[in-house]
Amino acid sequence: MRINIKLDSAAASAQLRLWGGELREKVRKAVGTAMRAEAPAIKAELQSHVATKLKVVRRSFPRSFTAKVIDRDTRRLPALHIGSRIPWIGIHES
Repeated sequence: MRINIKLDSAAASAQLRLWGGELREKVRKAVGTAMRAEAPAIKAELQSHVATKLKVVRRSFPRSFTAKVIDRDTRRLPALHIGSRIPWIGIHES
């Protein structure tokens, strides 16, 4: 048996670009959705960690830590930004 396969590279690359673009958009949306679903749990865990590990005088200090999903740029995957409203908090990072 003899099999001949002919592949038009221009059409194949166009199809791959089309499929890659659709897949990339679906992955970006799924990642953003998953991050939004997990952000409250991560935020709560972070706040409890800060409250137990640091000597906290004010109860509002652990609540200053937030988790925010950044996904406006359609060319990049979403990111989860975890930070605090307090500008000097970075001195406690290790």
